[in-house]
Amino acid sequence: MLAAVVLTAVVRSGPSLPVLLTALVVVIAAVLIGGTFRHDIRRHEGLQLASATIMAAAGVPIELAARMDLASVVSTALAWAVVFTASALNVRASFARVSRGRPAKAGMLQLGAVALPFVAAVLFALAGFAAQAVAAFVATAGSVVLTLMRPGIKRMKAVGLSLAAIAALAFVALAFV
Repeated sequence: MLAAVVLTAVVRSGPSLPVLLTALVVVIAAVLIGGTFRHDIRRHEGLQLASATIMAAAGVPIELAARMDLASVVSTALAWAVVFTASALNVRASFARVSRGRPAKAGMLQLGAVALPFVAAVLFALAGFAAQAVAAFVATAGSVVLTLMRPGIKRMKAVGLSLAAIAALAFVALAFV
């Protein structure tokens, strides 16, 4: 996820010395912070969603180092936040499906994983941010596929590969559309 955000920012910014140095600092900081809090993040659902959202902002300093338009920088960070939050909701829904006494929670999580990126795609499109709208639509389509697959914890590899594909397609949309 971090690699997708950083690569998107570098491609969008153009690889100059300030951009590459900022990217290096961002990656080092993210790895150090993530490594420090990894156990807490894995144990708490809310921290997983928060870390996914925070990671989406990793490209902001890189794009600001290139003096990119603030609206474009913010909309791209929001698009990544939508993609990563939908992904986190998909993972939580997979775990909730096997949870005793809370199967309805899986449905709510899955609904959120589809509705959030769909609404974001519509809003991005209406605001004229085509690349961000495509990235959010990719997350919507991926979430719909995962909803239909209804994977549980025994199929987490398939979930992980699906989420990696979503991130890769969102990278293509955000970096090249």
